Amino acid sequence: MAYGKKVTIDSSTMINKGFEVIEAKWLFDVDPNQIEVVVHRKSLVHSMVQFKDGTIMANIGPKSMQIPIAYALNYPKRLNNNIEKLDLFKISELKFEKPDLDKFKCLKLAYTAIEKGHCYQVILNAADEILVDAFINKKIKYTQIPLGIEKLINMYEERDLKDIDEILEFDKEVKIKTKEMIEKGF
Repeated sequence: MAYGKKVTIDSSTMINKGFEVIEAKWLFDVDPNQIEVVVHRKSLVHSMVQFKDGTIMANIGPKSMQIPIAYALNYPKRLNNNIEKLDLFKISELKFEKPDLDKFKCLKLAYTAIEKGHCYQVILNAADEILVDAFINKKIKYTQIPLGIEKLINMYEERDLKDIDEILEFDKEVKIKTKEMIEKGF
């Protein structure tokens, strides 16, 4: 699969933000109700954290993801780069919107997967991977991506996944089921 195309599709369905909510839940051990997705169309605000005193710390920078990636790879050092620096006077305003969960059903399904349990997060990821590939290869319509994910989430009972081997085996199972669903035409 063409990775760039998958990233673009995941951004358009906003499932990428759903994956980030799941990551934040696991990485920072926070309740999903404490994580809010905020749409910022200028792509200058990369993250924000609100502290218990009400203040917000934001990571604001150029649209390029090169800086966050370089920082992650070189942590705790920050490298000099040739990326044009952000001019705050040219920005003039920062606008934020709430995502429409009816329009972006994949984001809503990510919250559902968190609520239902760990195995549903595996289903979300595995199904998305196969469905997006099927869309790229013109086997399904764009609108079938969230429909397929939802169908697969509803198909499974809760399952306790104890270790990485069980997770990988379940991931494989879901991918096979997703391919079968696509072949049968859902």
